[in-house]
Amino acid sequence: MSQKQVMYEGPRMPHPNEWDAVCELERAVFFPDAPTYWTWMRRWPMSLHPDARQQALTLFHDGHPVSSMNRLVRDMLVHGHRLRLGYIGAVCTDPAYRGQGLASTLLDATLRQLHAEDVDLVYISGTRGLYYGAGANHAAIEERFILEPGSLDNAGDDVTVRLAGEEDIDALVMLAQGEGVRIIRPRADWEFVIQEGHCRGRPCAFYLVECGSVPVAYLLWQYERARHATRLIELAGDRASLLAALARVRRESPPEETIEINVPHGDILALMLAAQGIAPIPTRSSGTIKLLDPTRTMGKLFPYFRERLRGWDRRELHVAAGKERYVAWTADGWLQVEGESQLLWLLLGRPADAPQSTVVAHGAMWALVERCLPLPLPWVHLNMI
Repeated sequence: MSQKQVMYEGPRMPHPNEWDAVCELERAVFFPDAPTYWTWMRRWPMSLHPDARQQALTLFHDGHPVSSMNRLVRDMLVHGHRLRLGYIGAVCTDPAYRGQGLASTLLDATLRQLHAEDVDLVYISGTRGLYYGAGANHAAIEERFILEPGSLDNAGDDVTVRLAGEEDIDALVMLAQGEGVRIIRPRADWEFVIQEGHCRGRPCAFYLVECGSVPVAYLLWQYERARHATRLIELAGDRASLLAALARVRRESPPEETIEINVPHGDILALMLAAQGIAPIPTRSSGTIKLLDPTRTMGKLFPYFRERLRGWDRRELHVAAGKERYVAWTADGWLQVEGESQLLWLLLGRPADAPQSTVVAHGAMWALVERCLPLPLPWVHLNMI
């Protein structure tokens, strides 16, 4: 099919009477054996939000959807400093219309829309060349630990751990609100994940950690039954109680069960696990991450830097970018980064398999790199579409 012979409508938000056809396109591309779209998409409960249609961009031909892409936006806190996180998922094109740059057109339009919505980081649920070409890449956003049988035998044991239900959402929200690094979610996020028992396409469950009858922490476990694996993808609350809860879970799990703990950069639980003799395993994000406007984001983070660095209450931070060269400077120091991926890794964490760093820093900016980076981020993948 020649591209010159085809006239497309969009990218635009689907109208209400078009949404069923867009959902059917996604089902046909992603889950062709599923009887209905909702049979499988309930495993990604963020698709259940009532504004899912308004967050989609779609291209139409002769009134039929032929390529579509979904997005979602959440605010997040980095020790009290607000950034915006965008998600891109459900990227699909009718096989008869592939190879014409439709997904590229949608990706460009979606990134522009997210930029207009003041988004700083975009997490894309995929690893296609399309995303790398747009400047997205993997980052080492967390530390990973494997709990072997007996690995936490000397941790405390003064807590109970129980499955959380809808009646516990207030406690879960309260515990999350006590975290300095977190995603700010509407209540519906918690409701959908608990009701459906899934997130990111796999079974999951929240567990409350209690001391006496008081909720002091929670764990969000994701399960891969086929390989006997249990993965911790979110936590909140008192870290000593969490360590005791992890020890209990390990003791009560079959020896053949793999228990994987993912902890954000800078979290004290990572230090506590290391003190127990459990070494972190190099890891990287499963999806790709795009920095939308590094200059704007660095400006948002300046108060965070001031909190952590001596003498920065009297400094001003300047940032400039051009041709994939990023420069930041103060009156007594400067930082230069060559390449968008290098800047991503500086801010969020460099994967073990990433190319060597091209970051050069001097003076006050070297202190910023050493003391403040990589940023401690919440798990960016929980709300994946």
